[in-house]
This record gives sequence, structure tokens and C-alpha cells, in this order.
Amino acid sequence: MLPWTAGRTAIALVAAAAAAAALADGTAWIAPPEAAALRNPVAPSPLSWQHGGRLFARHCSVCHGEAGKGDGPESGELKTRPADLTDPRRLGRMHDGEIFWKIGHGRDPMPPFSRILSDQAIWHLTNFVRTLPERSSDPERFARLETPAVSLPTVLSCP
Repeated sequence: MLPWTAGRTAIALVAAAAAAAALADGTAWIAPPEAAALRNPVAPSPLSWQHGGRLFARHCSVCHGEAGKGDGPESGELKTRPADLTDPRRLGRMHDGEIFWKIGHGRDPMPPFSRILSDQAIWHLTNFVRTLPERSSDPERFARLETPAVSLPTVLSCP
């Protein structure tokens, strides 16, 4: 190893350790700058919100709570409290790509959902999470939007 690279390596190791310690003590979680440049290919719509809502109920509500307030049944057991996703100041500062990146990559104790969900599913989840602040203040609006205008007949049996 060259003498000047040993110092850089040591600095990098100290910085990595400090970053790991910062994550463990609940400091701000910031996605990398390139995440903000990611464009959401899934248009926000009632169908996307429904799909994202089902994913949220299955994978996220146990920690974040049914309404996304960070008060799920497992939240008290975690060393880092889950984020209150109904806070408009939190989501208002983030681009969709940053939300997508955080869901996909996770941060202890949140798992990296890209291991079990497709990119498209994570974009639906991003669209749903984006609605949580407004859902907390006007839940009836989203219930109306997500209810189909035309009911489809139920097929009882197939020929």
C-alpha cells in the first residue's frame, strides 16, 4: 500500500464507522443524490394506490401502523422508531425516487424490500405512501376515489 493511500483508507474506515453509528442512533436517513433523479414510471391513480395499499398492509403496517403513523404493533420492539409517514413535512421534501430508494434499500431494522418486491410493486408502494399525509386528514376522499364507479358482476363458476 502506498503511504498516502493508507491515510485515505483509514479516513474512509472512520467515516464508514461514523455513518453506521449515526444510522443506529436514529439520525436522518438521506437517500443518495442519484435517487432523486429516478422517475416514477407508474402514474399515481386509484388503482396504483389500491395495489400499493395492499402491499403496505402486508409488508409495512406491522411497523409503520395501518395509517402509517409509525405506531404498528411491532414498533415498540424496534431500536429505531418507524417514521411517521403521515407527516407532510417528511414526504414533501422527498422526490418519488428517494422514497423508492428507501423502500428498496431499507435501513436496519427495515429490510430492503427490493429483495422480495419488483420495482413496479415498489413504485405502487411509493404512490401509496405519497398519499398517507392526505389520507390521515381526509380518509373519505380516498375511499371515494378507490371505490369503482361501476360494480362488476361476480362470476360464480366457470364453464
